[in-house]
Amino acid sequence: MDYENRWKLFSDWCNGKAADPVRCPVAIVLEFLQSLLDSGRSHSTLRVYVAAISSRHEGVDGATVGCHRLVSLFLRGALRLRPPRTLRAPAWDLPLVLEAMSLPPFEPLTQVGLKWLSMKVAFLLAITSAKRVGELQALSVAETCLQWNPDGSGVVLWPNVTFLPKVLSRTHLNQPGMRCHSIRSVATSWAALRGVPLEAICAAASWAMPGTFTRFYRVNVAGHCPMAAVLRPSSADSKE
Repeated sequence: MDYENRWKLFSDWCNGKAADPVRCPVAIVLEFLQSLLDSGRSHSTLRVYVAAISSRHEGVDGATVGCHRLVSLFLRGALRLRPPRTLRAPAWDLPLVLEAMSLPPFEPLTQVGLKWLSMKVAFLLAITSAKRVGELQALSVAETCLQWNPDGSGVVLWPNVTFLPKVLSRTHLNQPGMRCHSIRSVATSWAALRGVPLEAICAAASWAMPGTFTRFYRVNVAGHCPMAAVLRPSSADSKE
């Protein structure tokens, strides 16, 4: 679906230039990518567009557009001009959010509307599973994907059988507010702070290498100013 949207944008842009999106020369593709870069798109976003175009374009000299030397050089230059940024501090506070979810309109559960209950369940599922948005969206309530506990105390959901997981090479953590990537980041960072082994965190988040967590997801959830602890009275002082 993501490629479909990107391809449609490229096709519409080509139509405005009276160019064939399937057979256009590399120069047209580069002009389109330059327009995206000028509009503020990041290097990783440009790569998604290149992949989408390559999936439909007939290619040049027997190779896909994405493998063309000029396109590769363009992407390399875009990376130098606009390197990715990674936040080392979370954009929101997990304890504060959890506290808010224990109050109206999220509680009491017997009086909560479906909208607020759905939001609460979705957030708690995301924060406790550290799964990608695609994996969460693929969860299904179809009979073949749902199993209730015999006593009705819980339920297990599996992804739709048509779901194909996507492995991301770069994650954007510089988006403001509470977003899915930031939820994965905060969830796994809190797990690490609580002493959960790195291998277990990577297994839960479907990361093959620990470097994915340490380079792209780990943020400082210990506190905005850890050294402020020196200003707090010690246990001995408090006894006095």
